[in-house]
Amino acid sequence: MDDHINGNKVTGIRQIVRLREILHKWQAVTIGSSSSSPVDVPKGYLAVYVGPELRRFIIPTSYLSHSLFKVLLEKAEEEFGFDHSGGLTIPCEIETFKFLLKCMEHHPKDHNADDDDDDDGTGNKQ
Repeated sequence: MDDHINGNKVTGIRQIVRLREILHKWQAVTIGSSSSSPVDVPKGYLAVYVGPELRRFIIPTSYLSHSLFKVLLEKAEEEFGFDHSGGLTIPCEIETFKFLLKCMEHHPKDHNADDDDDDDGTGNKQ
């Protein structure tokens, strides 16, 4: 039983490390391109492109550390990899993204479920 719990902790730690790498990459991209940011993107915000239509959204950079946005970053990494050129593209439906934005707005202090010791890596408590 302890091996199962320890295995979940290792998996959770790997997921956290991977998410942090993704987050740091996108923060570096947004900070590195701040001198060439479009005038319609205020400081503290970034443009993201969503769905197959690549609809543009301006979101607060604070969302980058939100657990819901981390899942979106994971999906973006799976679909496009780290070497994707251009803006941050989120591979999800526009309506789903709008719903997630509302969730992040109403729950700004949400923490990643992988940080919990009794989490099995799927968001379910053991």
